[in-house]
Amino acid sequence: MVLTGSIDSTARLWDADTGAPRTGPMRHGGWVFTVAFHPTEPLAFTGSGDSSVRIWETTSGRPIASALPHG
Repeated sequence: MVLTGSIDSTARLWDADTGAPRTGPMRHGGWVFTVAFHPTEPLAFTGSGDSSVRIWETTSGRPIASALPHG
């Protein structure tokens, strides 16, 4: 699985073998400039220019909590 962030205010999960999207776009209110996977859980983290961090389920692409503010 590959996780990307984009200037179009989305993060996306991709199948590493086929290049096909695994979920729909994970949306922020600004450019997504930081992405990371949890080391043991099926979670992804994204940071955006909208001053938020979000936590996503990698199986569905759905957020698991409200956006967390960052400075």
